[in-house]
Amino acid sequence: MCFVHDIAESVVGDITPFSGVSRTEKGRREASTIAYIASRWSGPYTAEIEKLWHEFEAGETPEAQFAQDIDKIELLLQAVEYERESKNEKDLGEFMGVARKLRTEAGKAWANEILGDRERFWEGRQHLRGEHAQQGGLSEEMTKAHDAYYG
Repeated sequence: MCFVHDIAESVVGDITPFSGVSRTEKGRREASTIAYIASRWSGPYTAEIEKLWHEFEAGETPEAQFAQDIDKIELLLQAVEYERESKNEKDLGEFMGVARKLRTEAGKAWANEILGDRERFWEGRQHLRGEHAQQGGLSEEMTKAHDAYYG
């Protein structure tokens, strides 16, 4: 399901709350893309691929919720890795706000480990703590953007 979700992103790009594209427009672009790609495929798995994509997007089944959490965990990991590569030159704390939107216990536990590791990395240095929204240094505007985008 995670792989199928990323098929549409491979064409439209990984749109974030900071891309200037609304959640509705992002969904429209990705749905059009998956429909276009599926219309060009042949074989027994085409319908299943479309079904999995829609299941992920709806986020109603336990599997879809887990897959959505994995997608957010990947965002956290990637942001922390970029911070490390920059040797504290980049503070990507605004992306940590996605941790507030995790729904599964496993996702929350993984995020806590990642955020704890990030805190140790930033130890003693000023940085954003997006997981705490405005109390962590995010602006009200950015907090609202996260909440609107990630649900």
